[in-house]
Parts: sequence; C-alpha cells; structure tokens
Amino acid sequence: MDKKFIFISYASTDNDLVAILKDQILIGNSFEPIVIADQRKALKPLTQKIIDGICKSDFIIPIMTSNSFKEQWINQEIGYSISKGKTIVPIVQKEIIKELKGFIHGEIDLPYKFGSGAKLIRTSKTEFLKACKLLLSDIENETIISIEVEHIQDPIVEKAIRLKGIRDKHLSKETLIRSPDIINKFNQIVLKEIIENLELKIEKIRLETGIPFIIKTRKDKYLGIIISAESYSVSLYWEKSDRSIKDSVLVERFWEGIVPVFDRYQLPPSERDNILKKGEKIYSPDINDNLDLIWVNKTQFTSEQIINNGIDWILRSIEVKYKK
Repeated sequence: MDKKFIFISYASTDNDLVAILKDQILIGNSFEPIVIADQRKALKPLTQKIIDGICKSDFIIPIMTSNSFKEQWINQEIGYSISKGKTIVPIVQKEIIKELKGFIHGEIDLPYKFGSGAKLIRTSKTEFLKACKLLLSDIENETIISIEVEHIQDPIVEKAIRLKGIRDKHLSKETLIRSPDIINKFNQIVLKEIIENLELKIEKIRLETGIPFIIKTRKDKYLGIIISAESYSVSLYWEKSDRSIKDSVLVERFWEGIVPVFDRYQLPPSERDNILKKGEKIYSPDINDNLDLIWVNKTQFTSEQIINNGIDWILRSIEVKYKK
C-alpha cells in the first residue's frame, strides 16, 4: 500500500510538538511526514518548498498554538491548502480557540485539542500526544473530520496569488543568477554530473557492445573532457569566468580523428592535419523557472542530454563509416 503524506504546518517555536507528531506518524507504516525544515534541496527557496510539500500531501495538520496562530506562514499555508482542496485537520491548543479567526475558528468542530500553560508543560505534551494518536487513528480508519470551509476565493484574489507565485520565482531566479556562489554550483555540476555520468554510460556501452571508447579528463579551471572511439572524438571544455555565469560557456566540439590532447595545436602539423573539426556547439549556463541548473543553446539542455548528444554523434559517425 502506498504511503500517504502528511504536511505539518507549524511555528518554529513549537518544534518540540512537531517532533512528537512526527514520531507518531513514523511509528506506523501508513504515513510519511513532510516537515519543511527537513526539505533541504539546493537552490530551492522556502516558498517553493512549501508549495511542493502541500501539493504532494494528502493531509495538512496545522499545529495551532499561542505561538503560531497569528503567524503569517501558518495562515498562508492553511489558505493555500484550502485553495488546493486539501483535507485540513488542525490540532488546537484549547486556550486560544476563542481567539481564532479566519479559516479555523471556534465556531467549527475542533475535535483534536490539547491543554497548555507554563505550569503544565508535562501535562500539555501528554494531552498533545493523545490528540496526535486520536487524529492519526481517525485518518487510518477513514473517520477523519476535516474543517469545513464555506469561503470561496475571489477570482481576482486567486489571480493575484498566482501572480505572486510567478513573481517570487522570477525574483528568486534573478537573485541566484547574480549570486557569486552560482559559478561554484555550476563547477560542481560540470565536474560531478558530466564526468561521473559519462564514465558510467561509456562503461555500460563497452560491456554491451565492445566499442573501444576512450575518455580523457582534465579537472582544472578550464575543465576538459574528450570522448573518442574508432577515429571520432567529441571534446567538452568548461570555460569558466569568475565574474558571472553569463561570461562562462561549455563548448562541445566534434572531430573526425582521435584527439589525444586537450590543445590540438600542441601536436606536430602532420598529426594536427589528420584531425578535422566537424562542428561545434556552445552552451551557456542558466537557471530555469524551477530553479534547476541547465544549459542553453537555442533550447534548454541538461548535462546528461549533452553527454548523450556527444556519444550519439560518435555512434552515428561509426555507423555511416561501416555503411559506406
């Protein structure tokens, strides 16, 4: 049976309560908690993590306490969850029920409650634990009571919310592009993804076909990779600028002949003339709207696609040679 996901909406001051609920969710095998503080995907802004987590979830559990019920984030998470039609099941501190306004308030049924107070810390956590167990049992037995929402979102407000999401993505993307650390991020991608993926792919081709591929790598500021097989080569050069990603490029060149060195002009003229340049592609580093690192040459490419293009060119060239 596939696990269902539970998004926990909370204030950071209630981390002790989050830990209790998370532990209870993990005791069984039916559910998986989503706690945004645990979602540490590189380059992903907090807003996008929250949106992704809510969209992925089957249930939303806001922990409503004196610390959280007036906090902007938890109210926005509840509002967004309602707009997505999610099942929202709050755990509420009894002492604040009369103060609640908005989607969750004292006039609706709130069956999952716990007491609190400075002198009742142990009792409070015991009651909270009981509320957690009851709530999870109701979810498992499909007797859960979700809050009823009578509010219908104004279309203009919905449009403004969508626009905010688009704007936030754009601003996040522009911030990353201008970040001095983005060059190092691309260096990591070039070094790790291209070389490691290439070596694995070439080894698989060697084992399954016997085609004698050769790989040479140069790991410095101007990263170089050469892939060769049966008198055809593809070279990749990462020409890094320390100023910005816009001044950096990944150059892919296609050669007829085995390229033995990274600089062709180091060869004697007699050997150099035997290596013919058959084409070239230049990729610019960029960031897409999902804040993933990509390469651009008229259209978008991943590192793996660039590798596949190079290997495919060599295989097609070999095929043409044997068909002549």
